[in-house]
Amino acid sequence: MRSEWQLLSRLGLALVLSTVIGLEREWRQKSAGLRTYTLVGLGSALFLLVNPLLARRLPRSGPAPLRITYADGRGVLREALARVTGAGFAVSDVSFERDDQETVTAEIAVRGREPLTSLVTELGEVEGVLSVRAVDAEQG
Repeated sequence: MRSEWQLLSRLGLALVLSTVIGLEREWRQKSAGLRTYTLVGLGSALFLLVNPLLARRLPRSGPAPLRITYADGRGVLREALARVTGAGFAVSDVSFERDDQETVTAEIAVRGREPLTSLVTELGEVEGVLSVRAVDAEQG
């Protein structure tokens, strides 16, 4: 109950402060005024206050390993890693193994809140990538 009152009091404070700023902007006849600052201030406060509460409820998981086999060439892995980070995943480890003269297998450990299936699909579309698959932790 106390945390609910804390949340509401902080939202109320954000509402009051952003309203004061909005009134001052209205008084000076600026383009963004009362409505804009009140909505932006309240929305920002709500995002900052609710986000940690939601993060505690979401399951935490360790890094998930992906195995990417690609044609040996410049930029293929760089493009794949750019797509990984662009999709909101963090790369914590990368290891390489040359299969033969033309192919390389890279194992990367990724961490993110989105499902890996969308990432695997997107990495499969990178030119030069031959295969992408999630590796079970027990399988190695």
